Amino acid sequence: MNAIEKKIKELNDIDEELNSQIQHGSFIKDKEKIKVFFGQIEKFLNIRTQIRKEFTSIDAIELKDMNLMKTLRRVSAGEDFIADIVVKELNIKSNEDDQYDLHDQDIDDLAFSTLFSWFGPKEYIEGLIEIGVMVTEVTIPKILIQYLEEARKCYAFQQYNAVNALSRTILEIAMRDICIRKGYIERLVNHKESYKKYPPRKLIDKISSGELKKEIENLYYDKLSPTIHGFRSFLDKNVNIELRNTIRVVEKLYDLHKIRADLA
Repeated sequence: MNAIEKKIKELNDIDEELNSQIQHGSFIKDKEKIKVFFGQIEKFLNIRTQIRKEFTSIDAIELKDMNLMKTLRRVSAGEDFIADIVVKELNIKSNEDDQYDLHDQDIDDLAFSTLFSWFGPKEYIEGLIEIGVMVTEVTIPKILIQYLEEARKCYAFQQYNAVNALSRTILEIAMRDICIRKGYIERLVNHKESYKKYPPRKLIDKISSGELKKEIENLYYDKLSPTIHGFRSFLDKNVNIELRNTIRVVEKLYDLHKIRADLA
């Protein structure tokens, strides 16, 4: 278990303990237990901050433990945990003012090691953390990670149209990779022949059905493609929704098809 996995496990353990304590309410009338309870909340928030700092230097993480994978996906997606709910209820911390747990000094420290000072480093770091990372159980292709890295950086640099274009490419790469590894299509060297024989519509048909298929079609054709073809332009951060949705859909596809690691 590497360093980040240990942090995720510790975060998961604290979250489970906090949920258990709230469910049973055994700490409410005991001052010492109350101190311990809020100490755990503080520890949870600190560990999550450490994990989110890792998002500035990684784009995708492979985890074999399903519980840890679910926990990291929640962190990556910016979902609330029980600690956040308690903090919000007590108005200890404004989630809007400090949405990603990183204070100015944290961001400044990361900025010097991540980006040149001529570009707003705070916004860059916040962008990388806001988008999150891709979390899968199996190894994904290097080219997929490369496009994901570029998409995340484009978002951090506020190049929003590029983000949408790259998101569509990420989805195509993932669908094609799954189809090849599962034996649904041939691995063709000639990219023109491959695209002609296996266009996106055919890939979608082969790897999805029902609600997931509708979700992919809506994302690919209605949300991402209009930017590629010049029908729509993104000038604000709303594009982060589509990149996040792309990451989540790709995670769902790899989860669904349970590709063996030895096929990577």
